[in-house]
This record gives sequence, structure tokens and C-alpha cells, in this order.
Amino acid sequence: MIQGVIQLGIAVPPLTPLLAIHLRHANSSGFYGLFFTVEALGAIAGSMLAMKIGLTATRSVLTVTAACGAALPLAIVVDNVWFGFTVYLIAGLGLGCFGVVWMSFLQSAVDRQYLGRVLNVDSLGTVLVAPFATLLATMSINWLSPSALGIVLTVIGALSVLLLLRVRISVHP
Repeated sequence: MIQGVIQLGIAVPPLTPLLAIHLRHANSSGFYGLFFTVEALGAIAGSMLAMKIGLTATRSVLTVTAACGAALPLAIVVDNVWFGFTVYLIAGLGLGCFGVVWMSFLQSAVDRQYLGRVLNVDSLGTVLVAPFATLLATMSINWLSPSALGIVLTVIGALSVLLLLRVRISVHP
């Protein structure tokens, strides 16, 4: 859960305003909405793929799929719209897979009487942190360029993925 809060609550939400600023500087503002469309299409494909092939919550699956999302801020580091689209598509695929695998894992690992509470804490952590991360990132634009902030957010996302390497994954029937 901590990894998700760090990545989805801190590293990803600031990208919404930062991407707009980055695209405006690159004279590519018309592509803004397409980035989120590409990410959504990737997430749909990723979740369908995870269900189809029956991915399970192993350390390697969680790490690889989370790493796809951690790469998302790279889209504002490189001044190439097609690179950005590719990053958003891959991130969508990874996050879609991760979502299915993570929710399936929680449903099988958590006692039914506590499942609602655990799911609430899981989503609440991300939702509570996201506005503050976005505010901090947009205030930091006075000192750092969008590209520099993209690097910082990529490092934060990558460090959150490293947390997954320390987690023991087990399911109790």
C-alpha cells in the first residue's frame, strides 16, 4: 500500500498540470487530452490482459507493472510528443495490470470481515496525498523546470518500486 501511495499519490498526480505546462512550452498543447486517452486505452488493455492470462500477485509481476507507472513522469522530461504517448501507453498497460493483480491479491489475502476497511485505507492514502503533491509540484515550478520536476517525480516513483522488492507476498486461504 505504501508503494501505491508514494507512486499514485505523490509521483503521478502532479503530472496533470505539469504536462500542460510542458506541452505549452513545446507548442504541442493540442495533444494534452490525447495523452490521457492513450493512457486510458493502455489501462483498459492492461486490465483485460491481466484477467485473460490470469496474472497473480508475485513480487516480479507487481514490480514490473509498478515500474511501468513509475516511468510516467518521463513524458515531461523528453521534448518529443511520440515518446510521451509511448510512455503513457506503457504506463497505462502496467497500471491496468497492476490494478487487477493488486485488487485480486487484496481480495484473496484479506479476511472478508476486514476487506472493506483495507480497500478504504488503500484508496484513501492515495486520495489524501495527491492534492498536496500536486500543490507542492506546481509551487516548485518557480525553482525547477517541468523537465527537472519530471526527473524528481521519476526518481520518487522508481524508489517506490524498490519498496516492492522488500515485501513478502503471501495469501492465506
